[in-house]
Amino acid sequence: MPIINIAAWEGTSDEQTQELLTEVTETVHRVTSIPRDKILVLFHANPVKYWAQGGVLASDPDFLEKSRQR
Repeated sequence: MPIINIAAWEGTSDEQTQELLTEVTETVHRVTSIPRDKILVLFHANPVKYWAQGGVLASDPDFLEKSRQR
């Protein structure tokens, strides 16, 4: 059974999340022929205060600028 983990910042709507999980499941099924009920997709929506890039928290108002200068 494949287990697919997707991590993203919070803010994705329920409809977007459902579409993403369905499409990922369908793609894995199409490529591997594994039955859909054996494909597990986990979606982790995390607050930006728990993400960092380049040592800069994503919740920092200047995140985009600061995170690309390190």
